[in-house]
Amino acid sequence: MKPQSIPKKIIWTIHGALGSEQEFLAWNKLLQQKLNADGSNIEIKTITLPGHGGRSSEKYQSTEELVMDLYNTYNSMSQSGQQEMPEFYILGYSLGGYLALSLLGLLNTKKNPGKDSLKGIYTYGTKFYWSSEDVANFHQRLSTSAIQSHEKMQQAFLKIHGENWKTAVECFHHLLDNIEKYPLSFKQTLHSLGQTKVRIAMGDQDKLADQNQFRKWQEREFTFSEELAKSKNFDSMEIVQIKNSGHEWPKINQEEWANDVAKWIFTKR
Repeated sequence: MKPQSIPKKIIWTIHGALGSEQEFLAWNKLLQQKLNADGSNIEIKTITLPGHGGRSSEKYQSTEELVMDLYNTYNSMSQSGQQEMPEFYILGYSLGGYLALSLLGLLNTKKNPGKDSLKGIYTYGTKFYWSSEDVANFHQRLSTSAIQSHEKMQQAFLKIHGENWKTAVECFHHLLDNIEKYPLSFKQTLHSLGQTKVRIAMGDQDKLADQNQFRKWQEREFTFSEELAKSKNFDSMEIVQIKNSGHEWPKINQEEWANDVAKWIFTKR
């Protein structure tokens, strides 16, 4: 009998707002080592969002535009003509996680057959609930003038986005307003899961994307916990904490995070 081949797995890593693909380079290598320990055929691809890093000259004004960019890329990869469709997993950091779940909703709404290949979404440090105060605070902290008044911060933006860093910041402020006006629906996210497993990871030292804001995201559409517990697919969404880990990239416990992702990839739903 011919031995059964191991299905190829593709993992997308999506960076956060005002970040770039550069964030994931070293961490991808760490994760790859852990995933390949058993000889699995797994490929990791880092996605660069419009208005960020090497694509900082590409303007956008909404989450919809970013999600559509991901949708088109996903279509081209999932319909590449391979006889055996690879399994897709998406790992989103901060905004990347928000967009990953938004992509899942779009695939479901469009009844895209490629959705069946999307086996899992893993988010880390994703802020799902944005109040008006949150948005106003970020507008103030990350205004162009505020960045220019801090030399180290400005140099960091130049390093990530090059001469287009002001364009990247301008797009980010449009994004904030868009997220406040059209928030991601928790109820719609649950409805979209289907056979896609979802893991929501938070650092135990993360003050931006903690369990409190996640609870507020749920309660925006579910008043009572009993109603939430009865909702379809709720059990398919796992919530975990990464020990000794914060929100900003340098403060993430990257070893523990990679360990949790590797374990999750190989765990069947």
